[in-house]
Parts: sequence; C-alpha cells; structure tokens
Amino acid sequence: MPHTRETGAGNLHWATALLSELAAHGATYACLSPGSRCTPLTVAAARNETIETLVHHDERAAAFHALGYARATGRPAVLISTSGTAVANYLPAVVEAAVGHLPLLVITADRPPELRQTGANQTIDQIRIFGDYTRWYFELPCPTSDIDVDMVRSTAAQAVYRSNGAPAGPVHLNCMFREPFLPEDADLPAVAAGPKTTYYPPVRSPAPEALDTLAGLIADSTSRLLVAGELRQADVPAVRRLAEHLQWPLYADIASGLRLGAPPCRVTAAAAAAASPDLVLHVGGKLVSKQIQNTVAACRGTVVQALDHCERQDPDHRTNLRIEADIPALCDAVRTGIPQPTASPPEAVSDKAVDELLAADSCASEASIARAVARQIPATGALFLGNSMPVRNMDLFASTDGAAVPVGVNRGASGIDGLIATASGFAKGMQRHVTLLIGDVSCLHDLSSLALAQHHRLTIVILNNDGGGIFGHLPIAERTDVFENYFLTPHGRRFEHTATMFELNYVHTGTTENFRQAYEDALNSDASTIIEVTIDRQHSIDTHRRLVELEGGNADPCNGP
Repeated sequence: MPHTRETGAGNLHWATALLSELAAHGATYACLSPGSRCTPLTVAAARNETIETLVHHDERAAAFHALGYARATGRPAVLISTSGTAVANYLPAVVEAAVGHLPLLVITADRPPELRQTGANQTIDQIRIFGDYTRWYFELPCPTSDIDVDMVRSTAAQAVYRSNGAPAGPVHLNCMFREPFLPEDADLPAVAAGPKTTYYPPVRSPAPEALDTLAGLIADSTSRLLVAGELRQADVPAVRRLAEHLQWPLYADIASGLRLGAPPCRVTAAAAAAASPDLVLHVGGKLVSKQIQNTVAACRGTVVQALDHCERQDPDHRTNLRIEADIPALCDAVRTGIPQPTASPPEAVSDKAVDELLAADSCASEASIARAVARQIPATGALFLGNSMPVRNMDLFASTDGAAVPVGVNRGASGIDGLIATASGFAKGMQRHVTLLIGDVSCLHDLSSLALAQHHRLTIVILNNDGGGIFGHLPIAERTDVFENYFLTPHGRRFEHTATMFELNYVHTGTTENFRQAYEDALNSDASTIIEVTIDRQHSIDTHRRLVELEGGNADPCNGP
C-alpha cells in the first residue's frame, strides 16, 4: 500500500479519538514505554491535556506500576506499547489484574494484516495474546475514512466499562497502524468533546431474600465469626462499620485494610479457631492465613460469603450461602436489618506476650521488622507488602497500636515479580508516602523498577536473608542434598551499590533498634530510601516458630497462598 499523508492523518485522528474517549470516562493516567509502531497513540496521549503520563523503558514494570495505581484508586490506568515482545511483557501484570479483579486498559500497537506472518520485523501474533485473562478483547482495524471515527470512540467507552465491571479486570485493545504513523504537520485533529457513550453501572444491592436468609442464620447461631478478606480501598470503611455494629469476633486479614490499628473485636486466627463458630460471615476476597482458612473449612455450621463479583473463591468448597453485591451496600443493609447485640463484645487481641519475646532479642528478624513497621508507620502513609514471607509476617505479627493505614498486596496470583513497580503505582494512586516491605529475591526480580522510586516517595525495606528464606519453613529444607542449591539459592549480594545507581538514600542495619531509627529518618526524608536489613535465616525461622507457638497457632506459614 502506498505511503500517503492521509494514512498518517488517519492514524493520529483515530488515536486522538481513542485517548480522548478513554479520558472522558475517567482513564486519565497513561503508562507508556518507548516504541515506534505506537507513535500515534504516544503523541495522542502526550498532547491530551487531561491525561497524565508516565514513561518507563520497561513494559513489564510499567504494567505493574499501572496495576498499583488501579489498586489504590479503583480506576484503570492506560498501558500503551509498541508491537512485538513488548506486548508479551505485559502478561504477568495482566494475570494479576485478572485474578485480583483490578481494572486495566492495555492498548497495543500492531502491524497491519499485510505484514503478519511474512517475517516482518518485530511482528508476533498479538491476537488474544493474553488468552482468557482479559475481560474483553477487541482489534481495531487500520484507520480508514471508510469507517466513522465514532466506532473508535464507542469502542473506547466499552473498554472502560468492561474493565470496571464485575469482576473488574484487564481489557485489551489491539490497534493496527500503517506507515507513515503521523502526518507531516502532526497537528491534532478535532475530536468531539465529552463521552460518546455514557454508561451507568448496574445497581448491585443484595437480594432481599438473601438478607432474610442471613438474618435467620444469625438468629439460629450461638457462636459467630466475622472474617474480613481482601477488600478494595473503598470498601474498608463499610466493613469497619459492620464490625462495630455486629460486635462479633473479627478476623481481619492483612489485605482487608482492617488488620493494622485496632479494629473492634479483632481476634487472632488461633482464638477464632478455639471459638468453634457455627456461623462464619466472610466478607471480601482471599485470605493470607492458612489457619483461618482451616477454621472456615472446619466450621460446624454455616459459611456465608459476600463478594462483589460472580467468580468462585471457595477452594475448600465450604460456602453454604453466597451473596453477590457491592460490599458497602451489603454492609449497610446488614447493619440496618440486624439489631446490635446487647452483650459485651469479645476482648481484643493482646500484643503483650509477643512484645516481651521480641524485646528479649536485639537481632532483627522478619517478625520484629514487620512489627516495627506496623507500629511506626504514620497515619498519613500507606503500606505495600511483598509476597512470600513479608505479607505473612505482617498478617501474623503486626501490632495493634499503630496507625490504620491503607494496605496493598498482589495476592491475585501471589507472584514475587513486579512488586517495586506496583508499590510505586500504589504511591502514585494513593498520593502518600508508601512503605514497601519486600524480600531480597523479590527485589532482585524487579531491580529496574527502582528507577520509578525516584519519582514516587517510597521507603523500601529489604529483608535480606540471602535467598528464598520461605523454603526454610517447608519440608524440603530437610533434603540437604538439594535444598541450598536448588531452593534456597543464596546470592551473596547487598543492595548498597544498587541504591547509588538509582540515586536513592541507603541505610543498612542488622538490629531491630537501629532499624527503628533508620525507618524514622526515612519517613522524614523527601527522598526515597532503601533500608536493607540483614536477617539471619535460621534465627528468623526460630523466632517465627516461637511466636506462633506462643499464640497457639500453626507454625507452618507456607501451607497456603
């Protein structure tokens, strides 16, 4: 096909219409990575006054950054990439968005039909490249005056709506462009203001029959337990009000946003199990604690689960009643329909014994650092937790006398990749100083994302136990012939020079007391800081086991998600 000025003008016209419509529906944050085929999309985003842009060289990290932004705000960010393997680098974040129910708009540039399967450079099969992990896939044809640009605008509106739906998740628009990518003058064409199509989301109130059934179950039960699983930031206040109203024992998962601070009636997993509930009301998504999962599975009565989407989250197949509704609407309906009890609420969890055990040991452990962070993090901050041991230790050992701050986790697929990038996006969306608690192997996975820490205030606490310390809690640790080389994989590295490379503040410590001072200094700094804590692996494992035994729980933290 001949290269014409009309081709470049059409490319820019369609790209401008696409980005303008996305912005009109609230998608005003775009994460771009440099590339040629996506030139029309990049120029349209850069020149749109309502869109804020972030440019990062690594598509994988840009996607995780967008994921963190969505987790903080509940709104989708726009991802823009060129063609080829650049697109494939989005896959890990797309998987996490799909399984974690986070909105994401993936806009990829592609070759035109005549260049596919011809050996053309930087051309791969991008059609449905993310498989079933997208909520919707649509391929836009090469721009042409034969198709009204309103088709592009309508497609963009549908993309945002589908991404925000129930369940929320990633949407992929694949956009074919021919060269030349821009007209010679590169002027922006006029695009109609305002959204092309206005969508009103459906009202998702709980069914009256479900509320009546729940009221009957409550009346017939004698021992009740409220379990708060992973929640969106917007859902946390409503679940807190529900807990205050019901005054049932509350097990608050670290991903619920109710674990930190002192939520009403909070109990440990061991105390919840000892109560032998005959009614469990599980509000929200997945749980970190295997022990509380076992308690729910062993419930001798009825398990009620309330979620805001249709997907099954019941690995033990124990749910008896499932209520699908917006979480705030459900909580308000239950508070209205269920009288507040007159009996005294259960005693909140006591931290005294844990404090005494940790105070007798000056060496830093994963438990002591998690506890220090929970106690010192300011109310104006936010917390992001790495997978593997950091999220488990915070769930188990966080103190209750600190601030109740927003908490972010990637517990959809629970991977250890992209955590620094996700935390930077969480900081962007929350507009807060974020503390990231992360292991050394997770940090090595995502070193290039430290470039993002220069632009968003992060305190990155690296728990360096020289390898995959979580495997030390598993039976494979007893197989000494393979354990160290194939599972633990010690690397012998420190992160001081890495901090220098990315122009970040750096502090190293090996004691909990020194960490507290370093953490306080980092919180008061305007620059992002890496605090590297050297952890003796066996000492940390032994401390973990003593603490869990002290609370009467299961010492194996890894027999679960």
